[in-house]
Amino acid sequence: MTQRQPAPSQSAPPDPASLYAELSRALDRVQALYTELEALSRSQDELVERDEGAELLEHLAKRQVLIDRLTEADRSLLPLRNSWDGLVRGVTEAQKAGVTGRLAAIADTASWIAHRDETAAQRLQRRRDALAEELTGLSRSRTARTAYGPGAPDGGPRFQDREG
Repeated sequence: MTQRQPAPSQSAPPDPASLYAELSRALDRVQALYTELEALSRSQDELVERDEGAELLEHLAKRQVLIDRLTEADRSLLPLRNSWDGLVRGVTEAQKAGVTGRLAAIADTASWIAHRDETAAQRLQRRRDALAEELTGLSRSRTARTAYGPGAPDGGPRFQDREG
């Protein structure tokens, strides 16, 4: 007769130390990506200020790659968020404070980037409005030139102010 092994129960919850190490690595990745994004945000401001449209588009494409990587990094944090209760019970107060501090620093950087992006968007909006106004002025000038320019059969102006 063969002995039967008891059916394996659900797997044991992950060890808090390994969860903490995994969380630290994930936060390192996220923090590095936000640091890169912050640097790109600074150079984006310079491109907007110099009105470098083509370079700005290339720059925004680089930013999108970083944002996609950040989105993926955020997905990798989801299982760790779900294990947060187990992690909190198994780490020291110093480790908890370290994680909290890193999360706050990441949130501050993200907030700074969002503020800077909003400022750049407003600057681009003002530039767009100024260009639209300029184009409207050019259109009015062209209309006036056409109305008062040569066009009569004798080569004189079509319209004249005879009332003085």
